[in-house]
This record gives sequence, C-alpha cells and structure tokens, in this order.
Amino acid sequence: MPPLIIKTIKSQSNDKPTTKAIKIRTSFIKSLILRIIIKLKQIIMKKLLFALLISASFCVNAQSDGYKKLQRSLSAFSDNPSITVFVDTDYNFCATALSGFLQTEMGLSSKDFKYGLDEISESFVPKASKEDLNLKVTYDFDIKENIEGYVEADEIVIIKSVNITGSPKLIGDLFLSFWPGKPIIKKIGNQNIATKELLSDFISMKLLANGTGVITITKGGTNVNYETTYGINKEKLKD
Repeated sequence: MPPLIIKTIKSQSNDKPTTKAIKIRTSFIKSLILRIIIKLKQIIMKKLLFALLISASFCVNAQSDGYKKLQRSLSAFSDNPSITVFVDTDYNFCATALSGFLQTEMGLSSKDFKYGLDEISESFVPKASKEDLNLKVTYDFDIKENIEGYVEADEIVIIKSVNITGSPKLIGDLFLSFWPGKPIIKKIGNQNIATKELLSDFISMKLLANGTGVITITKGGTNVNYETTYGINKEKLKD
C-alpha cells in the first residue's frame, strides 16, 4: 500500500494545471505586481512631498525678520505683491521680486544672465510676441560681509543702483505698473523725464535719442535708515 500511495501522489503532482488555473494564477501575479507598483509610487510621492515641505519651510524660516518687516511696510504702498525697493538692499530680496514680476505679470522670460565683479545683468524677452522687444536689468553692487542679509550667507550683495534698458513699450509698462503713484514729469533741456519715489529709491524714466527706453534707480532725497527702521543689513552678532 505505501508504494501505491507514493505512486498516486507522484501521478497527481505530474498533472498539468488546467487553463483556468493558469489564468487565475496569472491574474493573481498581475494584481500583486500592480499593488507593489502602487505602494512604491505612494512611498515615492510621500518622500517628494516631505522634501518639498522641508525645502519650503527652510526658505521661509531662512528669510530675515527685518526683510519680512520691510516687505509688510511696502505692501501698504501698493497692491502689487512684487513691490520692492532696491538701493541698499540685498540682491536676493529685490531682484527676485522684479524678476518674478517681469515673468508673471509682463509675460517675459529670462534670456541671459551675467555675473561680474561689481555688476549683475539679466536680459528678458517676451514669451510670445510679433514685435522685437527686449529688456535688460543691470545691478551695480557692493559685497558686504558679517551682516544679516535676506537669506543667510557669508557675503551679501548690496545694491547701489539699477539700470533698466530696453524697448520703450516695455520700459513704459514697467515704470507705470511696477511702482505706485503718479509720475512727476520734468523737462531737462529738450528731454522729458518721468520720476517716482519709493522710500529711499528715486526712479527716473527717459527715452534716449536712439529710441531706447531707460529706467534708473538711485538713492533719492528721502533718507530711510533701513538698519534702524527695519533691522536689515545689521552686523551679525559674534559667537
């Protein structure tokens, strides 16, 4: 009897699985693989979301409290969320705001970026236009050490002045929409110059003889001490 039982078992084990059994097994394997893929995707998405949250939290927390205070003060002058001042502020603070405005509100895209010893320039062109339009922003700066900037860094780029050149249409649109208030028109010689002021910034716009529009941002007559008023650019405390 025992050999017979063994033989019967072998005979059963050698039976080929039916077509239905193969389909069930294949379906189960596919379902298992699909569940594994979905689980992996969930894990990856959770990790990506966590990384983004950490990154965003770092950027927000890294900003200087002084610059946050300055930004809140500027929002009282204009509904433009990108409103900023330039002279005597950190490049990362003002350039980020202007570049964002040019790209989101004026439909421009960054074409070229150059960083020199005492000058930074960035060129912009329309994302879509039948006209040949262009804009170039040039920042003159000094490097300061041991001061608190917009974000934590060993060296802070502090803006001395800004020169914006380009097509008159873009220059005019930027001058009127970015800075609040009505412009004051002055005639110097045969040339009309439009000016605005915002805190310590003096903003002027003119048209050159060659047809190029120019906006210049320099230190104006209103002297706002950003260090004492807002707590920016103050010397770092020594450990």
